[in-house]
Amino acid sequence: MFGFFDTELGRVQISPTIVRRFILNEVEQSKCFRLAGVKSGEEVNRKTIERSIRVNFVEGRAEAILTLNVLYGTRITKEARELQGKIVRALQLSTGLSVTTISINVENVYEEEEAANPPLLLEHDMVKMNAVNQ
Repeated sequence: MFGFFDTELGRVQISPTIVRRFILNEVEQSKCFRLAGVKSGEEVNRKTIERSIRVNFVEGRAEAILTLNVLYGTRITKEARELQGKIVRALQLSTGLSVTTISINVENVYEEEEAANPPLLLEHDMVKMNAVNQ
């Protein structure tokens, strides 16, 4: 179902796929949220995007429901409100579409992955030192 809004030049239609891409861009820029079922550095496929970001159009306005994972230790309410504001601004500025609601459902909590290869510890020869308190 396409969304639409009227301008002085006529009616503009927009695909839910376009709206999802704008929302995905904002989620990917977030430091503490990611799509449900996606690991760090992993490519996101279309089915995952459609399952995690649902877009509906009601009377020329957009509504979105996001299902996300959140980083452990995040202040969820504060960060979710900030992400909602960024998504609304991005959609209004780039498409001109009015947004009624952006709902964020947290499905899971993830921890930051540690480096796959920890740094190697180099061994050094003992250095003799004479320490004097001054």
